[in-house]
Amino acid sequence: MSTITCAALMALSLWPASYVSASEPDHPSNQQNYSADLIETTRLAEEGNAAAQFKLAGMYFEGRGVVKDLQQAALWFRKAADQGNVTAQHNLGWMYENGIGFSKDLQQAFNWYLKAAQQGNASAQNNLAVLYRTGRGVGKDEQQAAQWYRKAADQGNAKAQYSLAWLYQTGSGLPKDVQQAVHWYLKAAQQGDVDAQNNLGVIYQDGLEEVTKDEQQAVNWYRKAADQGLSSAQTSMGLMYFEGRGVSKDYQQAALWYRKAADQGNARAMFSLGWMHLEGQGVPKDEQKALSFYRHAADQGYDRAQHSMGWMYQTGSGLSKDMQQAAYWYLKAAQQGNKEAQNNLAVLYLNGQDGLKKDERQAALWFRKAADQGNITAQYNLGWMYENGNGLPKDAKQAADWYLKAAQQGNANAQINLGVIYQRGDAGVKKDEQQALNWYRKAADQGNASAQYNLGLMYQNGNGLSKDAQQAIQWYLRAAQQDHMDAQNNLGYIYQYGQDGVKKDDKQAVSWYRKAADQGHSAAQTSMGLMYFEGRGVAKDHQQAASWYRKAADQGNARAQSSLGWLYESGNGVPKDAQQAAYWYLKAAQQGNAGAQNNLGGLYQSGSGVSKDEQEAAVWYRMAADQGNVSAQLSLGEMYANGRGVPKDEQQAVSWYRKAADQGNAKAQFSLGSMYHTGFFVTKDAQQAVHWYRLAALQEMSIAQTMLGGMYLAGVGVPENLSQAAFWFRQAANQGAADAEYILGMAYVTGKGVPEDWRQGAIWLRRAAEQNYSNAQHLLAVLYLSRKESPDDGKQALYWLRKAAERGDANAQLDLGRIYASGKILNIDRRAAASTVASPLDQAWDKAQKDLAATIGEVAGVARDEEAAYFWTMLSLANGNQVARDYLPPLVAVLPAESKSKVDAEVKAWKPVK
Repeated sequence: MSTITCAALMALSLWPASYVSASEPDHPSNQQNYSADLIETTRLAEEGNAAAQFKLAGMYFEGRGVVKDLQQAALWFRKAADQGNVTAQHNLGWMYENGIGFSKDLQQAFNWYLKAAQQGNASAQNNLAVLYRTGRGVGKDEQQAAQWYRKAADQGNAKAQYSLAWLYQTGSGLPKDVQQAVHWYLKAAQQGDVDAQNNLGVIYQDGLEEVTKDEQQAVNWYRKAADQGLSSAQTSMGLMYFEGRGVSKDYQQAALWYRKAADQGNARAMFSLGWMHLEGQGVPKDEQKALSFYRHAADQGYDRAQHSMGWMYQTGSGLSKDMQQAAYWYLKAAQQGNKEAQNNLAVLYLNGQDGLKKDERQAALWFRKAADQGNITAQYNLGWMYENGNGLPKDAKQAADWYLKAAQQGNANAQINLGVIYQRGDAGVKKDEQQALNWYRKAADQGNASAQYNLGLMYQNGNGLSKDAQQAIQWYLRAAQQDHMDAQNNLGYIYQYGQDGVKKDDKQAVSWYRKAADQGHSAAQTSMGLMYFEGRGVAKDHQQAASWYRKAADQGNARAQSSLGWLYESGNGVPKDAQQAAYWYLKAAQQGNAGAQNNLGGLYQSGSGVSKDEQEAAVWYRMAADQGNVSAQLSLGEMYANGRGVPKDEQQAVSWYRKAADQGNAKAQFSLGSMYHTGFFVTKDAQQAVHWYRLAALQEMSIAQTMLGGMYLAGVGVPENLSQAAFWFRQAANQGAADAEYILGMAYVTGKGVPEDWRQGAIWLRRAAEQNYSNAQHLLAVLYLSRKESPDDGKQALYWLRKAAERGDANAQLDLGRIYASGKILNIDRRAAASTVASPLDQAWDKAQKDLAATIGEVAGVARDEEAAYFWTMLSLANGNQVARDYLPPLVAVLPAESKSKVDAEVKAWKPVK
């Protein structure tokens, strides 16, 4: 809303001076002489005495001694004027000009003024200048007007002096000359001309060109005019006291002077009094009185009061809110060119509320009117409408032009938006990050939090300048301290992950995330969920994590929805609930969250929380995969490979595996390696197999490390290299891969690729054996029998042999059968020994096995048992070991038929230990 009004400069008077009387002022002593005087004056006038004619005209004009008769007055003024009486000529011109005693005739008025002026009558000269100035009764001629004003002014005519000063001040008909203006205003003012006094006050109040500002002088001249009752000067006195300019600030004195002017009906004073009552300054606060003063001023057509009436109706100050009434008053002020009213009217049309119909075209129209007058807010709003295409065609160039106008006047919002346009490089505006920085900085220096945030973002990302996390933090801090949520969130991110010299600090991260999260920032709430889930900067608390994720999820944050879905799927912080998991995954997936799409695909594939539907699973996997989600690409590859949910398609399978593998997914890399190794879906290519195995192996994937070791061991796709083979087997074995532990154990036993070391071999074989790797269990048993370094070796041998046999190792089952058949370890027939890798290592093991064949001895705790021997030998045969057939005849020969039948049934029902 507008505040206190400013001073007003009095304009040039365009009304001429009145007629000039020839008589003395009335006194009681004069009244008795009128009758005698009338007779004598009439006699002389009829005899042609010009002075008497002039006097008689004045008596008729004023009704002194006779009945007032304007026609008789006009008649005698004419007679005197025709004889050259200068005052009569002036008065006759005045009467013609105003239609008094004659019909109004400006041509006649001009003629008579000219006659008097040419005789040097100052009042006539002044009035003649007015006619030339206005073009009334004569062609408009400002230079002629100036000449006649000067003639009158030189004779001391105050009105002419005032008018001449005005012409000099405005440069009308004369070269503009403020010093000359002040000179003539002073002459008029010293004669008591109230308008000149007021105008001197205006000039000294603010200074004008070469006239130095002097507020005390301003007050001096305003007071002279105000004391004569000039309401505009009284209003200016109110302003000077209100603002403490040229006098000590005194709100009560201000109100006193405003009241004097308001009592005369001065609208500006009424407006100012209204404002003082609204704010309670110098007068009691009273919205109703404020409203009354505003309404009186508004009813007089004072635009600022009309604007204030609109504001009061819009905000409901002192009366009920009424947008239609607000628009009514804003329109009245706007039609007078009040730019604030034009802007506010446009805002009402733009928003359209409380019964006022929204009209973006009208909004644009009024914004433009206000903007063309330099209203900063309107210029900004017009830019916004062009930028967003509201009520106007979308036009980034026009938007930038209007933002620039407002920005150059210091509007921080315009400066920000202009920066954004330059940073983006919208259509019609070339991208210019330096310009963006320039405008952001201007707004930031004004304390604008959004601009400070944008500057921080540019420093953080290195847009238009070198990355500088420290500078980013400084600008984010300024914005964050003003509760800018995005700045607080970004500070949390920088401290959470550390960036370019900024040390990670989880507690600081949580502190800033919490500030933003408490304001409802969904991304910060999601980060709070993560910090609680992982126990970073706070004690680990999955329930708190779920609480923060839900806050963000309820606001539609897809990342939080996906995370909440995972908590429900896994039962972390919330009861395990696959249906809730599917619900939240779906919400996030529908927003395009790739992780949620992938996880939803997993639920449909497994039928968890939803009806199993592999086709639907494939749909969601595809959405996620198309966004580059590695897990989804891998799953989609597997579905195409197996024809599940999609038609089987080898090319599609390989394509999706490759996409995931190219992103570094170890499982996809291993799968591609296996495909190239076996020629499954692709042309067999051992070198490609090695390539993909190696990539997966470098990511610590143990099975890939084992396969890569096997490729080096066998010299497939790479030159044979037992040391490299042992290296990769060890990498896998160190991760607990049983097959790698088994092979590494064999390598130490045989000394291939590593120094021969039976004890190291036993260690690795035991590790594999303890993972129920049956080949390792079997060979560990053989190793114990070969050592015989302690009485327990035989027990250990039998223990591991039984373990292998119980897990279905056919060779171990045969060896166990032979032990039960004789109670001794006999020649272990290597013909049936299983080989994991056909390689030099396997050949070395064959030799070691033959060397052990000579080892025959008692096995402690084993008694001869033909039935057990038959059971294990038959089981070995049933598991595909054809060598076992050679050992059956002696057992069949000695075993009773009944026992044989019982064992056959046991063999048939037997299942390996898992």
